[in-house]
Amino acid sequence: MFATKAVRFVPSAMRASTATKFLRTKRTTNIAGLEIHPDPLPELVSTYTHTLNVLKGLPESAVFRQSSEAVTQQRLDIVKEAMTPTSRETVYGSEAAIDRVVAAIDGGLIEEIVEQANDEFHLAAKMIDWKPMLKDRWGSRSLRLSKENMRAFNACHLCLQTAQQPVCCPEGHLYCKMCILSDLLKQKSVLAEHAKRCEDHAQEEHKEAAQVKASADAKRVATFERNESLIAPGSKRKHEEMGDMPRKRAESSDAASSMPAFWLPNMAPQVHDQGAKSSPDRASTTLCTATRPHKLLAKHLIQVCFSIRPRDGQDQTFCPCCKKEYTNVSQTYVLRPCGHVFCASCTATLVTKPLEESGKASSCPECSASIQARRDVIPLEREGTGFASGGQSEVHTQGIAFQG
Repeated sequence: MFATKAVRFVPSAMRASTATKFLRTKRTTNIAGLEIHPDPLPELVSTYTHTLNVLKGLPESAVFRQSSEAVTQQRLDIVKEAMTPTSRETVYGSEAAIDRVVAAIDGGLIEEIVEQANDEFHLAAKMIDWKPMLKDRWGSRSLRLSKENMRAFNACHLCLQTAQQPVCCPEGHLYCKMCILSDLLKQKSVLAEHAKRCEDHAQEEHKEAAQVKASADAKRVATFERNESLIAPGSKRKHEEMGDMPRKRAESSDAASSMPAFWLPNMAPQVHDQGAKSSPDRASTTLCTATRPHKLLAKHLIQVCFSIRPRDGQDQTFCPCCKKEYTNVSQTYVLRPCGHVFCASCTATLVTKPLEESGKASSCPECSASIQARRDVIPLEREGTGFASGGQSEVHTQGIAFQG
């Protein structure tokens, strides 16, 4: 009886073979069925880490993954910050670290926090096989874009970084000079390879057509000679029937050879390169593929000159006329002759309005370069801020519907 009481007095965590260290001063939680955990902080770190790894298997657009990742990562950072070398040396240091974690998470006792972490881990593992979650991977989907998904107004459309030696196409798509030149050279090489494949394919088709024609001519001559050799005295009907026999045999043999017996070596279908066939919809020149593909050559690129000033240790882009800072909301215009960039109000007041009213050439407010026509004023493409009125704020994908 006394032995049984002694065993029950000692917490089960101390009796486990895996518990090698007890860094607690408390001996009870004062909650029935909830025993003291000998070293809860390392277990929390391990559980939170495994939960984050499991959540990566869910779709990125899933609200459950986004919210769970944020909460789990925040709690993991709290526990790691509390686990200092001092907290691992003595039981008092361990209790102080546990108290800091409990106060920061505010989820009850540390043992309750450990149980909650385990429950969240098992829930994340179950959510992977949940049918509504599986449906998110199929069919048409839409996702609202936030500020982080938007390209900056002065960023390159290819590398998505701040444009170096910026240039733009006639429709206002901004690029780094090296990025767009490299892309145009790659497109030229692809077009050259495609033209070579088309030429080789045309030659093969011409050769095959000549072979088919020669074979048909030889077959026609052989049939004529065979029919001539069968000429003999008799009725006209018998002569016609005998003359039709080789033709019928030939037709029957052709029909037999055209049977879809693809498992036989001599009946195997031939595979042709369909990509080598020239399509009228395929572009025959280099393109700007920022939004809607349109023709773009290296000589069509326009140099862009942003006005930059230092502000708080960083370069700030601004309008040289009104000195207003550019943001993703700003509508900016570049002048083709000189490349200077102005805001919408300054462009309308100082460039386009005099150009339309007088009907004569206007000038750049910065360098006095001549602006001959309205097409010399090019609006730079912007993506917006993430708000519905600030540009494109939603993206759609098409897919196969879920069949389960």
